[in-house]
Amino acid sequence: MNREIPIFFSTDDHYIPFLDVAIRSLIANASKAFEYRIIVLNTGLNEDSVRKVRQNEQAGFTIDFIDISEEVAAIKSRFKNVYHFSIVTYYRLFIASIFPQYDKIIYLDCDLAVLDDLGKLYDEPMEDNFCMAVI
Repeated sequence: MNREIPIFFSTDDHYIPFLDVAIRSLIANASKAFEYRIIVLNTGLNEDSVRKVRQNEQAGFTIDFIDISEEVAAIKSRFKNVYHFSIVTYYRLFIASIFPQYDKIIYLDCDLAVLDDLGKLYDEPMEDNFCMAVI
């Protein structure tokens, strides 16, 4: 069995077209040496959005939609809508508490294109770093 790489996104219905492109590019550049678990954090998506993204599922790629409405509701009043950032920007802060089974994950914004296999990034040693970023 191949190693699983957990890849997280956060979105609402407005960013589904961008998420779709990001996932398609991830798949197009992925190695067959890994299983990719794509986890989409949200606070409620319409069925058409979910169906559109799920069309990307195939061998080696699973896509899960995790509604974190309860977690967000508990602290939503503390979030600030600053500049062009929406509440969706903050969803990534819940990953560690909701998914303690992962020692390491990849978080991607929806509005990007993946140009190489994310397995290479996942295999980079973290050393003493809590997180790493890529330009």
